[in-house]
Amino acid sequence: MVVLKESGGCQPIYKDANEVVTFKFFHGGKLVKNGLTDNEWSYLGGEVSWFDYCEVDYMSILELFGMAKDLGYDNGYDVSFYGEEFGTGRLIQIVSDSTFYLV
Repeated sequence: MVVLKESGGCQPIYKDANEVVTFKFFHGGKLVKNGLTDNEWSYLGGEVSWFDYCEVDYMSILELFGMAKDLGYDNGYDVSFYGEEFGTGRLIQIVSDSTFYLV
């Protein structure tokens, strides 16, 4: 069961980090490039929210949209998802389940 963390709460310690993880959402601000390489981005303004107890085996782009809805973003056109590509650290946009599993 995914749980939206209360403001100021601590990240739980998971017994098996390969099965359950925490997702960190930056929202209400702006993603800006701050360097010359693909790895140099900053998020300005907005808020940070965390979702704990996310089961890795059941995560998908639809789950991300559900989390965004929990944060008040009902229209799918108002959100974009990004993550660091595994192995490179390069920021990539998550547009489908196939790109979701690269991060």
